[in-house]
Amino acid sequence: MFRSIDHVGLTVRNLMKSIAFYRDVLGGKVAYTRLTQDGWDVEGVSRAVGVPGAVLKSARVLIGDNTLELIEYDPPGLPYSASNGDVGIRHVSFEVGDIREAYDSLQGQGVRFNTPPFEITQDGPQKGFKFCYFFDPDGIQLEIFQRPPRS
Repeated sequence: MFRSIDHVGLTVRNLMKSIAFYRDVLGGKVAYTRLTQDGWDVEGVSRAVGVPGAVLKSARVLIGDNTLELIEYDPPGLPYSASNGDVGIRHVSFEVGDIREAYDSLQGQGVRFNTPPFEITQDGPQKGFKFCYFFDPDGIQLEIFQRPPRS
């Protein structure tokens, strides 16, 4: 029935600012941008997304083999304010080859992090994994992680 995850959707406050972040800072490639709903059934889209009177702008950004769909709603909703302990999706994770290099590069571009990279040292299936959380322009939490070297 289900084949794969097609994309992850992120609601953003300012589509162009978010495109710039995911393209210029994270190295994504913009697959398409839709800045108007010309030719769309606006009422149908509004019903389909469950937001009365919503007008959408959107873009898809490719990062590796994955797709992020960035969506700006007019009128905008509430600012993102979830914490890691809240139920629901809390982050999108990006695998990197060298977490220190990625961390230093992002930090040099003004990206805000919770902490520097953290390594799991306890025995178990995740031993040797390194990760850290950072934030996009809307405060959406993202993660970079590095797998341990294969032995």
